[in-house]
Amino acid sequence: MKSEIHLRFYEELNGFLPPGKRKRRFSHFFEGAFTVGDLLRDFKIPPDQVEMVLANGDSVEFSQCLGNGDTVSVYPAFESLDVGPVIRLREKPLRRTCFLAEPALGRLARRLRMLGFDTRILNEAFREDVIRRAEKDRRILLTREAELLRDPALTRVHLVRQEKARDQLREIMLRFDLCGSAVPGGRCPYCNRDLRGRRDRICPECGKKVGGGCSLRGNSALFE
Repeated sequence: MKSEIHLRFYEELNGFLPPGKRKRRFSHFFEGAFTVGDLLRDFKIPPDQVEMVLANGDSVEFSQCLGNGDTVSVYPAFESLDVGPVIRLREKPLRRTCFLAEPALGRLARRLRMLGFDTRILNEAFREDVIRRAEKDRRILLTREAELLRDPALTRVHLVRQEKARDQLREIMLRFDLCGSAVPGGRCPYCNRDLRGRRDRICPECGKKVGGGCSLRGNSALFE
């Protein structure tokens, strides 16, 4: 006897589906014992592309058996939300939050780097180059240009609304739920080099001296 589950895949996982099943809930049928891992194999979706699976609203593992009538939702990496405390598929979330900032947001970029977030600053470039670079590297574009929000080619873009760098930093930390994943002193504020694990505070990339570790609460320089 066949069993039926009600299934939906989200965001870029839809690229693995036939057109008629993308961005909508649909039924999937199976016989016998059937796990989340079996489901991914049916649709040829690599497990390392899946961040979280919900079965009837509960986060489950790849080994979870699915039953007739279950409602299943399958998600890729969460870029705007830290789901580390609730995922059941792996020890660490897939999320790798990184940014591409336009030149006008240079001070914000340096502050994000000081908290360990991979943040590149754009040189002057044509709009098409900006979009291509952001999408290729899966970076979230930080911009002050509202017009970019309407460009369908950009899937990761945030309009920075605050004027001062300290307020912009708070805006980004809250919008992307970053407080729990910050690594104070984790990157060079000048060249973006990863400094985690280094005892000396001389950047091996640009040779500049950088500040020591800091905390979100105690480091006033980040919010000035």
